[in-house]
Amino acid sequence: MFRLNAYSYDKLIFNKAVDRTMTTAGAGSTDISNGVVTIKIDAAVNSTAQEDIKNAVTTKLNAVFGVPPNQLADHVMYCLPPGTSGNWIAYAWINNHLSVYNNQWCNSLSGQMRKCESMLLLYMDVF
Repeated sequence: MFRLNAYSYDKLIFNKAVDRTMTTAGAGSTDISNGVVTIKIDAAVNSTAQEDIKNAVTTKLNAVFGVPPNQLADHVMYCLPPGTSGNWIAYAWINNHLSVYNNQWCNSLSGQMRKCESMLLLYMDVF
């Protein structure tokens, strides 16, 4: 976070999402606790396009919490399980709330920082 702190003169602070209970029970899904939620979707992941899995997660989040992900938190990180089709690592959109990571890349601090920079319009050509 040191780069983001430097860019904001220590004014940018990330806080975890507020604990929240599901409004509709979702089998295998959890309430938001300590900024984290587990979402179980009704789709096979193996060889399925990551975009389809991302959309299924978004739909399920909306269904179990009654609001879209960007109303649950300012910055949302999807950690998709292994097996989606294609050879991808992670992606995010500039000036958007969402970043998506493939399997173990959820644990990559440098990957998370890179995507946060994109989401916050701090994209730099240093990587």
